[in-house]
Amino acid sequence: MNARTSLSGAWRRNASAPVRAALVLAAVALAVVLVVLPHLQQRVEMAQADADAARLAVLKADRAAAANGPRAADPLKGFRDGLPSQAERQPRVAELLSLADRHGVATPRSEYRYSIEAGLGMARYRVSLPVSGPYGAVRGFLEAAMAADPSLVLDSVRLSRPDANAATLQADLQFSLLMQSGAEAAR
Repeated sequence: MNARTSLSGAWRRNASAPVRAALVLAAVALAVVLVVLPHLQQRVEMAQADADAARLAVLKADRAAAANGPRAADPLKGFRDGLPSQAERQPRVAELLSLADRHGVATPRSEYRYSIEAGLGMARYRVSLPVSGPYGAVRGFLEAAMAADPSLVLDSVRLSRPDANAATLQADLQFSLLMQSGAEAAR
């Protein structure tokens, strides 16, 4: 017993704190390996089984959909069919300019550019509209224009005021009127 006590005392005297810390860390690591890792492995296996079941369900659904008929070849067809036709382009521009006038917004000039968005199967009529007027009038015009035409897109707005105290605001507005392309309108 005395030899044992002296060995234990010698250990305490000679073992430094870092060595004791390393032994404690080794014991903790061993506990993690023996207790925690098997539990985590089981959870990973359960998650993989769930993912496999989900993949199988998707494959079955895809096969059932393929058996029931062809998939929709064009997901944008419904959107394009709801767009106004080419024949409505000029009346839409006239309504846009009329809205500006009714809101007290000056439109000294405007520029137009027509393009067909081939990849999308629709046409875009870009309207560049520099305007001027009080902030409330410009904002009211923008709100009314967007509410009046669901296929009108406001691409950009650039606001400026020539003088910080000026009541008149300058705005460069870029709109796009989306419409059916000629090929879509003919169908």
